[in-house]
Amino acid sequence: MHFRYLHRVKEILTVFMEEEFGYFIKKAQLHHLIPFSKRLKKALQEKESSWHGEVHLRQAFERLGPTFIKFGQLLSLRPDVVPPEYIAEFEKMQDHTPPVPYASIRQTIKEEFGKDPHEIFASFEEKPIASASLAQVHRARLKSGAVVAVKVQRPGIERIIKEDIEILHFLAEWLHKHKALHDFPLPTLVEEFKRWTLRELNFMYEASNTKIVGENFRRSADIIIPKMYDDYCTRRVLTMQFISGVPINHITELKRHKNLNIIIRKTYRALVEMVLSDGIFHADPHPGNILINNNKIAFIDFGVVGRFDDHLRNVTLKLLNATVTNDPDMAFNALLELQRKNGLTNKQQLQRDVQDILDQVRIEKLKDVQISQLMTNILDTIHRHQIEVPIDFTLFAKTVITMEGVGLRYSPSFRLLAQTAPLIEREMLRSHSPSNLFKGAKKHIETYKSIIEKAPEYALEAMKNLSSGKLSLEVVPYEFSELRTELEHSSGNIAIGLMIAAIAISSALIMQIDSAPLILGVHYLSFYGFGSALLLGLWLVHRTMYVQR
Repeated sequence: MHFRYLHRVKEILTVFMEEEFGYFIKKAQLHHLIPFSKRLKKALQEKESSWHGEVHLRQAFERLGPTFIKFGQLLSLRPDVVPPEYIAEFEKMQDHTPPVPYASIRQTIKEEFGKDPHEIFASFEEKPIASASLAQVHRARLKSGAVVAVKVQRPGIERIIKEDIEILHFLAEWLHKHKALHDFPLPTLVEEFKRWTLRELNFMYEASNTKIVGENFRRSADIIIPKMYDDYCTRRVLTMQFISGVPINHITELKRHKNLNIIIRKTYRALVEMVLSDGIFHADPHPGNILINNNKIAFIDFGVVGRFDDHLRNVTLKLLNATVTNDPDMAFNALLELQRKNGLTNKQQLQRDVQDILDQVRIEKLKDVQISQLMTNILDTIHRHQIEVPIDFTLFAKTVITMEGVGLRYSPSFRLLAQTAPLIEREMLRSHSPSNLFKGAKKHIETYKSIIEKAPEYALEAMKNLSSGKLSLEVVPYEFSELRTELEHSSGNIAIGLMIAAIAISSALIMQIDSAPLILGVHYLSFYGFGSALLLGLWLVHRTMYVQR
């Protein structure tokens, strides 16, 4: 850490001391950096009778500015390491910042385009229509006549955030070194925060996200995604279609809308489709980012998005399907697949906890269950068992919780879980369609091809290590005969499993051939192939469960 940051370090430590975190500062041997007068003043103050760490930590983050507010927002997405009461408190943090003077905005635009705003735009309103810690938004009109919203980064904010992140790195490593926070993974979280925030500072990332989502909804009659004007976009300035509408949290105004329940359900369906169909979704759906425009729903501000790859999509789909069909075994397996690291220590307790969650659905009936409460219970279970899940899953869970919370403000009987069932059924059918099976088979074939191609290289490397004495084998001497039998049995099962997979994949590929005799609407070779795979599979189950090892 550079010496010039010392003043900011002192400021940060002083704020944390004033918010009752002096114990940790002293344990990390950093208390000497706090001015003596501040320490003396704090020592003379009367201590609080009841101390709520989560409240004081939120207050400290808010006092320290945009970097720490955003860090708190990131922590709220980590239920595997952050307790629920802290997550709930961090979610209260608001990102409202007074606007900067127009002269500073004008200078930023001039630096980005080499021209004054009034040379670029036909008109440009000096008073912003929105302001946050990273940027503020001004209404303008292009020379073509199009009305646009111009998002301009606050001057100097990138430098401020980068310096604060460097200080956070120093403090995280120092606290970890002195074991002031026990096993809390603060250095890892700071590194994750750095990647997250530096990406958000580049507005071209938001422009790309908006265009991708806009393309996905180009045929929708209900959803509006703002058009981006690429010629007027840079790393620090974003120009997009201006969309007027009523924010979804303006209850009094929207309650007069006769189709309000339908609109909220359409909003939720759109968010779920973003996740399960498209793999990219709006991950900051606070009410100001969702506007009601007549009977249409507009999503704005795609600076924060979640992304689901095929694996995460399928696991989430499995978890939701288990919830709707009340299948605790499927839900348990989905949570195991969801974890990023295999570190679960008490699987039996997790199974019981999952059963308790799904019992609520069974007792209350699907139409009466709040999906927000269900998701909250799942996130609490993830925290209790310290299951490290992808942030994108947590973003999805919080998006669902937010949307049902909005609906409940309009109607106490509002429920979204029942709305999810047909979407899940549709996506389950799509994921098991012939085209998707073929796509999966093709991916597996590419993997096997890569393994076969690299096998000689790996074998040669192993032989070199063996001949040079670098290859070693450690054997723990216990019950060698039983171990050998177990290994032989297991390797046999693996070989049969690979054979079944090869037959199934080959049969799926053969299905793409059009001109051939059919049996029950399936290519005759595919029919026999799947039949053989089924028989071998049944035999493998029998061999695994009943054959004496």
